[in-house]
Amino acid sequence: MLNRKLKMGMIGGGKDAFIGAIHRIAANMDGQIDLVCGALSINPEIAKDSGKSLFLAEDRIYLEYTDMIKKESSMSKDKRIDFITIVTPIRDIHLSSRPVLWYREVLLEK
Repeated sequence: MLNRKLKMGMIGGGKDAFIGAIHRIAANMDGQIDLVCGALSINPEIAKDSGKSLFLAEDRIYLEYTDMIKKESSMSKDKRIDFITIVTPIRDIHLSSRPVLWYREVLLEK
């Protein structure tokens, strides 16, 4: 068992998402998960604005999920995310799921 909250990265779920907020609420229900980074929208403006409104550090708001995976996986274990959640629409899930699967832990919410 960890002596800290789990650190989550999110793909999709920005302010233009239909149900992104619900996924964040569910992840935080027991108070054991913090959203620390995300590639929250394919629209760069929405991605940035969503990250800022969720109080993410500016350098952890990503415009491409592949950049998020590369940067986060290169961080030291104590700083990088513990898992990625993919909350994109079903029609887009194939775009983000394949490259993400090599990351150690993935939560696919469908």
